[in-house]
Amino acid sequence: MAEMTIDLRELVALAEGLLRAPAEVAKTTDRLLTKWGAIGEGIAKRKVSGDVLKRRTGRLAQSISFRVTAENLDRVLRIGVLGGPESVLVYAAAHEYGAEITPKRAKVLTIPLDAAKTPAGVPRFTAPEAKDQFEATFWKRSKAGNLILFGVRNGELVPLPPRRFLGQTADEVFPRLQAELQEDVVETVRTEALGNA
Repeated sequence: MAEMTIDLRELVALAEGLLRAPAEVAKTTDRLLTKWGAIGEGIAKRKVSGDVLKRRTGRLAQSISFRVTAENLDRVLRIGVLGGPESVLVYAAAHEYGAEITPKRAKVLTIPLDAAKTPAGVPRFTAPEAKDQFEATFWKRSKAGNLILFGVRNGELVPLPPRRFLGQTADEVFPRLQAELQEDVVETVRTEALGNA
């Protein structure tokens, strides 16, 4: 006669560990999404403060945040302008995706000419020099008292090219998050199923 005895204690322990795994995986996922959300928020703020866009008032950078939410069995990480005044949302979208801009409260749209300003916004030319170099220009004093040279484009839609500060942030953060998440979730499941053995 042949006999085989199977000790079910180890299989029962494995099954019990696997039953605990989903809750532990959710905790691990939430921890990593929060960690990488904070990192992504910092990267996005850096991008709108000089890396991609030049910082002016700081309102766009101040409006960037992250949020981790549970939606059914999914965890969702969002990084971006997640609320705030509509003007900031429109401004952020125009920079992220590009836009065609037109005047809102005037007959013509005026845009400062980069060639006529230093990086600090100080005019490079006097008014007579600018008239000789640029057609359809005028000077305007900023709230800080600086003179800024503007060019006029009558009746034209002016393209604002996309400046993907959030897209670039996602390109940097999400692959790193995914790699760390995969590694930590596998370790969590292994630990719950097999213990620390």
